[in-house]
Amino acid sequence: MIKLVLVLILAVQILTVLVGKEESDSPTSYDSELNAKQLREKLVKSCSKKNEIYAFCTCFRENLDLVTDDDLTKYRDRKRVLEAEAMKAKVSGDIVKLDVITTDISEGLIDNKISKKCMPPLLLEGEEYEKNFNKGIYHYAKKDYKKAIEYWLPYAEAGSGPAMANLAALYNREIDGQIDLLNLYHWSFKSGLNGDSQAQFNLAVMFLNGETGSKDLIKSYVWAEKAAQGGHDTAQKLKGDLDRYLSNDQIVEAQKYSAEIFQ
Repeated sequence: MIKLVLVLILAVQILTVLVGKEESDSPTSYDSELNAKQLREKLVKSCSKKNEIYAFCTCFRENLDLVTDDDLTKYRDRKRVLEAEAMKAKVSGDIVKLDVITTDISEGLIDNKISKKCMPPLLLEGEEYEKNFNKGIYHYAKKDYKKAIEYWLPYAEAGSGPAMANLAALYNREIDGQIDLLNLYHWSFKSGLNGDSQAQFNLAVMFLNGETGSKDLIKSYVWAEKAAQGGHDTAQKLKGDLDRYLSNDQIVEAQKYSAEIFQ
């Protein structure tokens, strides 16, 4: 009888220890909230480096539950301000500023927390990529530019160098009777930073002619120089002409601008 009582007492003690351990191993609601808060702060910090809108959807792709109503309110308020600024830039013809603003808008969170930026990233290689890329080429050759854009745009937005270069070339052509200067600048800039010499030459000409809002010979020189370094013959001639026209101080300013955007 005594042995039985001792066994029962021991069993109760072991059970108590196990239950206590289980409870200590389980995070409390406070710990969960704290961890979520720390994760959220980390995400927001990493998201806010370059974009003016509160956060990138890409940063929250796996953590959409962390997006709060306050986030969305801030986003909507900021979006309204940016849209007003975009309208002013459009009226004034400032293509460079307009591109920056519209990029800020498109890369932010949207009201229902769902965006292309929140979807799994596209693969920039493989059979499906090649098939869709070639379909874009087919429609481009047929001068069905809008259809070509449908195939290339998702990949360009995902970072495909060839897709960006193709869009830069495409938007240098008339669509519905006119050239889309905003998209021509946007994809020439993206592709130019990626090293495409034709896109770089596009930018040199746009800045030279004032198609970005006003003439800027310094930026024209920078992009002409980059294109020339990539083997673009016409860009080499343009750079030579600008070399003779610009002052030493302007050349120094061009070098500073080049170091800034190609850092």
